[in-house]
Amino acid sequence: MTRKRRALRTRLQSVVCMEECAELIQAVSKRLRGKPDPDDNLAEEMADVVICLHLLQDMYGVTDERLESWIDRKTKRQMERNKA
Repeated sequence: MTRKRRALRTRLQSVVCMEECAELIQAVSKRLRGKPDPDDNLAEEMADVVICLHLLQDMYGVTDERLESWIDRKTKRQMERNKA
């Protein structure tokens, strides 16, 4: 695959991932407003975003180690906030 074609593919897939995140936001918003979720839409949208995160990680060359490092930092910070 040519560099130009790879860049276009990355751009298009990135936009799809942004759209999936927006759909997850909508699903969470509906749940917060007390709307029922008989079709398990929230879980479906969560799955789509998890898949997109893996795609983004691969497309942008984010290593597992780098991601885990950020997850650890963010988790520790959130735990400290929850103690307060």
